[in-house]
Amino acid sequence: MVSANQHRSITEIRIVNAPHVSGSVAQAILWNCAALQHLIIRGCHSPVATRLKHLVEREWVCRGLTTLEITVELRQVITSAVCMCSMPAVHDPTWIMLQKFYRQLGALSEIKVLNLGIKSKEMQWLETTNGWPRLAVGRKPCTPLRQGTSMKGDDDDDDWSADDYDTYAPTISFKTLCANNADASFPGLLSLGNGDSGGRARPGFLTWLGGLKHLRELRGHVQATTTETIWTVGQKEMEWMLEHWPALKVIELLPALKDRHAQPRDLLPVNMSLPHILWFQEQRPDIEIHQPPC
Repeated sequence: MVSANQHRSITEIRIVNAPHVSGSVAQAILWNCAALQHLIIRGCHSPVATRLKHLVEREWVCRGLTTLEITVELRQVITSAVCMCSMPAVHDPTWIMLQKFYRQLGALSEIKVLNLGIKSKEMQWLETTNGWPRLAVGRKPCTPLRQGTSMKGDDDDDDWSADDYDTYAPTISFKTLCANNADASFPGLLSLGNGDSGGRARPGFLTWLGGLKHLRELRGHVQATTTETIWTVGQKEMEWMLEHWPALKVIELLPALKDRHAQPRDLLPVNMSLPHILWFQEQRPDIEIHQPPC
């Protein structure tokens, strides 16, 4: 057992190669380890996730974190593969939890490395035809679909765990393909907000991260090419990032082009030469904007 005094003095916690980490473990760390500077929770073949609702039940005491690597188990509301005009829906209870999570992130004024992943049972699988992964429709990226699961609507409906679904993958390689190419993003996190109608309106919470002046690396599911961010992250967001994150050296705006075996990855977005991304590169060519091979 770890005493309360020991909790308060711990500065680094790494949980790696774990098949699952319960919400109570994550809560014990975030609620008690006031001196914590480095927190890394990482799986083995697939990310190990903590449910969003467990992350936001109370305020974190570890405001001095400089490194945070965590994967959030986030319910994704799935849209049809042929419905390319609107973004994935987010229900009100999930919005409330997301805003609490974003405020916690914005309070980490000492953070230098922020690696935020997303995992959900809907995104563990890509729809297949005769056993082959689903390809883009009309040369546009498809939104992910689930297979063989029911969906009740929001993150708080049941006690499912995305980590459980890893055991159902037919092969490791196919599971990796599904997880790596998931069209996932944190709704509104990297947006200043837009007033677009027709299914693409989104509030923006990027300004809540304005205090992260020491941020050097922003990694994980922060791509600007997903079904959501293609509409919500643009020129004004790029300008804001350069102004408010002066220490930035890495931001994974674009997905990895190849896997760790140097093979081209499938299901990449068709257009990764967006004008605002090109502008960002021209302004700061020293900033790395691609995910590493995975």
